[in-house]
Amino acid sequence: AGFGVAQLYDYTFARPDSLTYTKSGMLFGSQVVAQTTDFRSQNPQLSQMLTDYVENCVVGDILLNNKYTVSQLLNSTDPLTLITDNPSPLRGLYQDSGGGRQFITCQQAAAVIKNLIGADVRIGGTTWHKLATRVFGSRVSADSLLGNAMDESYNFFYAGGLSASQIMRNNITNAAIRDGWKGFAARSSDTANLVNLATESSLTKQRLSWASFGTIMGRMLPMFQ
Repeated sequence: AGFGVAQLYDYTFARPDSLTYTKSGMLFGSQVVAQTTDFRSQNPQLSQMLTDYVENCVVGDILLNNKYTVSQLLNSTDPLTLITDNPSPLRGLYQDSGGGRQFITCQQAAAVIKNLIGADVRIGGTTWHKLATRVFGSRVSADSLLGNAMDESYNFFYAGGLSASQIMRNNITNAAIRDGWKGFAARSSDTANLVNLATESSLTKQRLSWASFGTIMGRMLPMFQ
């Protein structure tokens, strides 16, 4: 009887399949959003290079060259393109190579990063598969299920209209930007900014949890009257 009521609830409100109570659990959609928001690349080379790129190239482009502002970066729908579109040909970072650490310019690093992240966030890529396994376990179709779940969940909560691959690319880039800013602040002994970044990240997750819980309870409570 209880399962029948849950099915009727799903049918009546016609919510996205990834969010239905009878198939994936009440808060599944919000969990997908929360888990992918702070997800880092599982490619060690990309993860390290992207964070170093933010510290050595992005911060300089904002503070020294005024190529774009923090506001533009925070509100960009494609942050990776923004930070790699016109990088410095002079500043750079050190890349791990077979013979040790090698200096490469921001322009060279941008090209490497775009190639690495393109392969990383496609369906079946290293990072994609790692997240799919975390969400869906060892199911054979986990990679394709993650794509559908991300599309439907993000469109439900944000109405963004982006593909799952674009969403993951943006989230990995945004996570690296946060890590890069934290590293820059730490090297500058800027404790206040480190606290602000950590607080804002926690509040964002808390607001997402409250919003999804309020929406679900607002639809469920009338059924128990």
